[in-house]
Order: sequence, then structure tokens, then C-alpha cells
Amino acid sequence: MNILHISTFLQGGAGKVIVDLSVREKRRGNHIRVVCTPKSVGDYSNYPDYIEKLTEEKIPVHYLESTFNRNLENITSVADQLTQIIQEFEIDIIHSHAGTPSLIAMISVSKAGRKTPVIQTMHGWGIFKSKSQEIQDISILNIVDQVVSVSNSSAQILTQKGLKNNNHVTIYNGVTPEHETLSNQNEPDKKAIKSLKKNGVFIAGCVGTIDTRKNQKLIIHALSNLPPSLSYRFYFVGEGILTEELKVLCREYGISDKVHFLGYKPSGREYIALLDLLVCPSRSEGAPPLVLMEAFAEKVPVLASNTPEHSEAINHMQSGLLFDKDSIGSLALLLEACINETKKNLLSTIAYKFYQKYFSFDQNAEKYKEVYQSLYQR
Repeated sequence: MNILHISTFLQGGAGKVIVDLSVREKRRGNHIRVVCTPKSVGDYSNYPDYIEKLTEEKIPVHYLESTFNRNLENITSVADQLTQIIQEFEIDIIHSHAGTPSLIAMISVSKAGRKTPVIQTMHGWGIFKSKSQEIQDISILNIVDQVVSVSNSSAQILTQKGLKNNNHVTIYNGVTPEHETLSNQNEPDKKAIKSLKKNGVFIAGCVGTIDTRKNQKLIIHALSNLPPSLSYRFYFVGEGILTEELKVLCREYGISDKVHFLGYKPSGREYIALLDLLVCPSRSEGAPPLVLMEAFAEKVPVLASNTPEHSEAINHMQSGLLFDKDSIGSLALLLEACINETKKNLLSTIAYKFYQKYFSFDQNAEKYKEVYQSLYQR
């Protein structure tokens, strides 16, 4: 099969899924191509290591004008560019990863004169969509050949918003049992964390783009409520336009000595593996996020906001800990309990079994393979 993935950008958990699926399907003998937007927009960008991985695997990446911009003139122009790719490389399956790419794909398929099915994985229902954008995105989902939700809670949201497409399945995003070592284990940040752990300092962290939806500011507020005598360090791994604002907040609260911003790292999972606790304060997700599953796979305890997506993976006090979304007090209370080690032996075994049952990459890649083959054989 000739499979084309089309996304806005290759970043975060969704970008990793695209890269991992592309590599897996190529190794199965399929021909894979990836389409995305070349230029960054705000916090949206292509992660360099994702592009490097595709290059290393000899998977072509096509940069079109913009698969992100919803402007009709842009969509029409990009659809013309994609039409040429579909015709030249005889694309059999298009796997889209957002609404605007799906619309571009369907216009292109019509122009190309090929019966190329379009699958859309809905990685998340953004909390900042306008009403008109919601209507547009649901309309697109209702006419693609296959819809994939990445969690049951996400599927319910789409149904509530008006999804009526009967070709709709849930496939969780999966992670591998062990992480690849992508960077020097003796780099200064890792050495510093290991040294602190050796001296009995509790290490907590948050991994991901620093923005409003991920809600890292809540962590800073909660940390400011902790007793100054607590022995801990908190690490933010990731970048974003709110980073400087959070640093200022740390200085105002007088906790800059305990909170560190490491910026973007090629493999956030390497840092998750070093933590005593991963904190996920998001306001919304499309599914239990990959960082949460990576923590489960690494047997690192997780403290997360009680969003439907987090709650789908975490049974409070069994496979993890949940705090009341947007509640500084709730988060601070559980953070203090974890740092004081009252939760020391909690979580790992049950969480790891949950990961094995639902979030194995091998298992979920097989489900996508079945979807591809079903549509290809129609």
C-alpha cells in the first residue's frame, strides 16, 4: 500500500504517533509519505527529532504551504499541491490527523480522480475552537471514510457535538515498553537530577509544551503553597510561549531555587524515567496523554487532573492520583503527600498492567493495520 499521513505539524504526542506508525508500516513493506506545514505558528511547530527519525528511515516528508490555516484560499491552493502528490505516487490510503488536513485531503482526492479513502484520527478536541470551527470539524468528520478516536471519552465528546459517522472506532495511542536512549546520559541536566536523587531529594516533573491548555501555571501556584522545608526539585521539560511568564512567577513566589526549566529535549521519556512523580495538570486532552503512558511503562507514579481523559487511565489511589481540575489546593495537598512519601509504594504495579493491556504500541499499531487493510480492500 501507498499510505500518506497528513498533519498540521509533527509535534507532541500526536506527532510521535504519526512517526511511530509511519516507521512501523514502512517496515511492514508499505510505502509511506508524510505531509505537514513547514513554518511554525505560535507554539505549533515540527519537532526536529521527529523529522530526523523520518529522514533516518527514508520516509519522505512533503512540506505544503499550510495544512494548518483554515482560510479557504489557502485550503484550495494546498489541495492542488496535494493532488499532484496523490497522482504521482498513486496514494492508496490517506491518514489525516486533524480537521483541516482532512478537508484538504478530500478535496485533493476528488481532483485526483482516485478512490482514495481518508481516515481521520481525532487526537483532541481543542478547547479554544469557535462555534463555527466546531461545526466545520464535525461536518468533515461526518464525511471521511473512517473516524478514529483515541479514547472513549473523546468518542463521547464527538458524539455529543454531532458526529454521526458510523465508521468510527477507538484506538488508543500506544507506547513501546522501553524508551530509546537518544541523548548523552552524562549531560549536565541528567547528572544534576541523578545527584539530587542520590542525596534523597524528591524529584517531580511535568513534560510537554508549556501553554494554557497544558495548564503548567497551576503547578507553580501549588508549589508556592508547599512548606518551604520540603526537600524537592520540580523540572519542566518542554518549551512554549508561557515559559518566561512561569519563570517570573517562580521568582515572585521565591521558589526559583526549587523549580527548573530544561526546555525542549529530544526524548522527554528519558526524563520521565528519572522522576519520582510525573504531574499532568492539563485542562483537556484527546486521550490519556502519551507522557502519562510512558510514566506507566517506566513505573513512575502519576498525579493528574481529573479530566475525563486522565480518569479513563487512572483509578484514583490505585493506578495513580487525581486532583480536582484547576484546584490549587487539591494539587498542593497531593503534591505534599507524595513528597512526604506517604504515597511511596502506590501505583506502579497496577499502572504498568493497565499500560500492558491497553497502551502497548504493538497492539494498537495492529489495530491501525486492520483499518488500513479494510479500507484498501473495499
